[in-house]
Amino acid sequence: ADWALEELADSDYDVLSLNWTLDPQEARKRVKGKVSFQGNLEPSVLYADETQIRREVRKMVQAFGPYRYIANLGHGMLPSMNPEALAVFIDETHKTSEEMIKEGSAMSSQACNSSACCIQ
Repeated sequence: ADWALEELADSDYDVLSLNWTLDPQEARKRVKGKVSFQGNLEPSVLYADETQIRREVRKMVQAFGPYRYIANLGHGMLPSMNPEALAVFIDETHKTSEEMIKEGSAMSSQACNSSACCIQ
């Protein structure tokens, strides 16, 4: 419900789930650090080869940053999806997040409005 993002951020929710159609940086600007996010990989990416999955996951995690974020699909898996593709998704999510944290790039990213929200 991207049309209600600001209203949802002002509610009692701590985390909002985003589908793959909403830009992470745009969403962060709109909620002004009030909530964390979950999402938003386009689920059909899991039908791609490993290289493509890793590329798209890396792009997603870098857009959100590793803080105040739960990496997930923008919708659920389908029965026809290979569970090994999800293993690649998880592996690349961890790898990219760990790299960003080590590099310290997350502290200066738009993922945090202040260093107080970044847990290291």
